[in-house]
Amino acid sequence: LNMRHRVRETRKAKRYFSKTPIRAISADDDVMKALQPEEDPPDNMDFDEEKYMQDPDYDEPIPAHERKPDSFFTLDIPNIERLEEGKLFYESACVLVGREQFAEATRALEECVSMLEQYVHYKYDRTTKSTLRSKLAEHLSDPYAQLAFCYQRASKYKRAKVFYLKALKVLKGDYERGEQLVQVAMNLSEVYATLGEPGQASVICVIHLPLAEKLFEPIHYAGALSNLSIYLADCKNWQASFSYGSDALEIFTTTLGYSHPFTLQYLQIFLKVIANMKDKELYDEYYAEYAEYTQIPTYEGMLHRINNPSGDINERHKAKEDLEQQAQRIMPQMKKVEELMKQRGMNFSSSLVGDMVTPPSKE
Repeated sequence: LNMRHRVRETRKAKRYFSKTPIRAISADDDVMKALQPEEDPPDNMDFDEEKYMQDPDYDEPIPAHERKPDSFFTLDIPNIERLEEGKLFYESACVLVGREQFAEATRALEECVSMLEQYVHYKYDRTTKSTLRSKLAEHLSDPYAQLAFCYQRASKYKRAKVFYLKALKVLKGDYERGEQLVQVAMNLSEVYATLGEPGQASVICVIHLPLAEKLFEPIHYAGALSNLSIYLADCKNWQASFSYGSDALEIFTTTLGYSHPFTLQYLQIFLKVIANMKDKELYDEYYAEYAEYTQIPTYEGMLHRINNPSGDINERHKAKEDLEQQAQRIMPQMKKVEELMKQRGMNFSSSLVGDMVTPPSKE
């Protein structure tokens, strides 16, 4: 079970299939490219905790070596047109995201970011660092986050990481956008965890957790706590995972109730953490509190699951095979019954209609 709170989806994307005759499938360039591991983006970057926690002097002038070169500005057009073009691309991208046309939205957002970055740097590269940062936040915090989201949806996690980091950088210290800052940080943590770096994910999450507690609704704060608990468990830091996880479970329980799916799903993860701590007494306490609301393995049962991760899958396969064998044994008898009913002018399905129809009084 995975309780990580990702970007919400309103509905599943539909898939459309061609009605052309079946033909041999050839691996084209797009398919082969999708199967290849993701390459590092040219502007690859990583989260630097020490640098992020510093409070630099943003009022100092921007050094010449930090200003964008002429080659950065791809179109020789009035700067105001870059702003207008960027806004049009962003509006189109928002419509496409709403329609779940993420590939098209990604292309529109890439154009949007390019135009708006050129606009801001052309106009403010000779001012101060604080002015440049505030203007980047004003014009690009939303496009950065949206583009990162689209890359994340497309499983391009390294690209998503870069643009979440860009959004994080321009939003830091902007108290009017504090909630957006925390949301970007939590999504960035999830991307790092997906890339196999739960340690980095937990660091980012811990830094922004106090702000999440102040700005998030209790259930969303519990989601952040549960995510952090999972990242720490991936690092095998069981005690810290338990500490944050117990707070998450308490909020889920008090806010939603003992029997809510969120509570029960995270309970299974939390109990696995306790089992890894080898604390049977503590496990039994939670078992006694929650056992009446859902089926929970005993301490010994949970240890067996941990030590035999493929056991549940094997049990499901065995149950499926048993059902298939039963069906094969029953089918000959079913065919005989069907033949007898056909001789009497009815088939098996029609004989059940009277039993299946609900009386009007019970509809």
